[in-house]
Amino acid sequence: MKGSWREAQPLGSDALGGEPDGPAPKKARKKKPKPHPFARLDPAPNLLALDLASRTGWAWKAFGSAPTSGAVGLPSAGSQSRGPGSPFCGLARWLATRTWARGADLAATSDLVHGLVLEAPGGGAGRLSLIHAAGLRGIALAWAAEYEIPVVSIAPSSLKLWAAGHGRADKPAMIASARRLWPAWVGEDDNEADALCLLAWGLEQARGARGEAIP
Repeated sequence: MKGSWREAQPLGSDALGGEPDGPAPKKARKKKPKPHPFARLDPAPNLLALDLASRTGWAWKAFGSAPTSGAVGLPSAGSQSRGPGSPFCGLARWLATRTWARGADLAATSDLVHGLVLEAPGGGAGRLSLIHAAGLRGIALAWAAEYEIPVVSIAPSSLKLWAAGHGRADKPAMIASARRLWPAWVGEDDNEADALCLLAWGLEQARGARGEAIP
């Protein structure tokens, strides 16, 4: 008696969704991880950290020396002299003319800067603030690209978590974290504090990129 069931088909046939003798499915290619931007730096690189904002915090550390830091007010976007591009021109001008502890023009001795550390745009800022931050970041990245300086970035919340133990740490907490990381610093500016925290994180990244133990 002929049953109502179809004759069983071999596993993998057309009836069950494929040819048994067909080619094996291609395995997804594993992407090779990109090398860390700081992988080729010296064990103790000279780093510049920038907390980009209308008042930009900066921190600079050369090999064998204590860090120096500060904050610079950039021209406002409403400046009558240059218009909406004023902050970007201000940052570009500052990068080109800022003199460091060695008394050298940064533009002429950019090889002293081995790596640049930035905050990634974000942090819940409004649309105009994000555009402003992205523009300043573009200026910094263009400067770094011109002199072939590798760049690392960290999200604001991640930096706060790393430095203060909380992704929503407030300004006093970040100032306290900067003092803990750099006990000799006695400043009060939160932008400068953020830059100092960025500097410490960047130095850790440089050690980690070379496979060294991170304390």
